[in-house]
Amino acid sequence: TPNDQIDGFDTSTIAGAFENLFASALKTAPDAKIGYIINYNISDKIGDMSAYAAAARQICEKWNIPYIDLDNTSGFSSYFNLKKHTTDLVHPNSDGYDIISKYIGNWMMSMKSETDKNHKEKIRIACVGDSITAVGYWQNRLQGHLSAKWYEVEGFGESGSTALSNGTDGYGTPKAYRDSDPYRKSIKY
Repeated sequence: TPNDQIDGFDTSTIAGAFENLFASALKTAPDAKIGYIINYNISDKIGDMSAYAAAARQICEKWNIPYIDLDNTSGFSSYFNLKKHTTDLVHPNSDGYDIISKYIGNWMMSMKSETDKNHKEKIRIACVGDSITAVGYWQNRLQGHLSAKWYEVEGFGESGSTALSNGTDGYGTPKAYRDSDPYRKSIKY
């Protein structure tokens, strides 16, 4: 439908919605650095996710967006175990967030450029996403791994949300992330 076309992207598809989020973020904040986290494999809970991970890698490369692919990051799978480090084979428990935030913090530090090192203001990191981000652990744990002198981490998660314009939560309620209050706050941040 025409309502699913936003800025030329078909946001009723995962790929179109994903690209639209990158395009709108870059348009809104052209000087911002954007990075993407390809989540660990949760196929035990919801089925094969390899096509989504492959599409995410391809789209990040197309838009020149740095990413960390947790399943393909050296050493991650030897430390992170779905049964041991999640509450339900999807959502990390406290130990799981500790493990993940270390990998993400190290990845973020590796992206720091010379310009960032000479920057006088704190670098603001907006964590956006669904329930894994909404519970609040990301910003707390990630902030703990990054210097508070140089980084400010805030979370903007919306449980059950999706990048799809016509997406719904697990109960069939419309839940497009771009229509959420956390999304609007992340843009302002």
